[in-house]
Amino acid sequence: MNERVLLVAPDARLRPQLESAGFQIVTWPRLQLAPVGDLAALDEAIANLYGYDWIVFINSDAVRIFVERVELQSRDVSDLDSLHVCAIGEETGTALEQARVHVDVVATQTNPSAILEQLATYAGGVEHLDRLSFLLPQAAIGRAYLKEHFENVGARADLIVAYQTVANADLTRLAGLQSLLLTNSIDAVVFSSPDEVAELARVFDANNLDALVKDMPVFTIGEDTANAAEASGTSRPLQPNASSPQAIIDSLAQRFGV
Repeated sequence: MNERVLLVAPDARLRPQLESAGFQIVTWPRLQLAPVGDLAALDEAIANLYGYDWIVFINSDAVRIFVERVELQSRDVSDLDSLHVCAIGEETGTALEQARVHVDVVATQTNPSAILEQLATYAGGVEHLDRLSFLLPQAAIGRAYLKEHFENVGARADLIVAYQTVANADLTRLAGLQSLLLTNSIDAVVFSSPDEVAELARVFDANNLDALVKDMPVFTIGEDTANAAEASGTSRPLQPNASSPQAIIDSLAQRFGV
């Protein structure tokens, strides 16, 4: 058997049984948020905020790292008052409010098309986004899933690497996992809790997992976990009837004919 199953690391409840059934287990690196080593591009963007019309924060991690860097540059968050500010998700909006940053748009959905639609509505039509400049502070591993959508409507979008989501020693491993996901080389993903869904999204610096696990069977334990996975952009999870690790193992075995 060559089927690869993606799990949180470690998951003592599932890994031994799945390995004994012949599955290959792949895990994602532990989340460890930190600024990147070379902050020159971020510092330049902060020094030239006047050159942007909008700044888009994809999650609360981006808010914290960006605001901390602004303050370390002996600047004030009020410098952001000259820009329009978009927060993706209510949690991101709350983080901005706590940092005393005004918010013009809180995108209530996480898929790029919906985000763009809300920004276009605020601007008075998608045609009004043409030639606007957007600043997107993200992680090194973060996919430019928003950048291309902005550019498709004629806007300029600068994706600035502001932080990393794993330790230096895990960067290569994370890039390898991203490659496996994007080439459909992972056969299934298992989430045991809503926290695991959130962690995988944070590790890949995304609030929408659609691009990574769109066509992949997703197995979850519990209705809350299934809802969290679906809200993060996965297809409707294949939730077993019994909410237990054994039910997951049985469902995987049935799915792949073990």
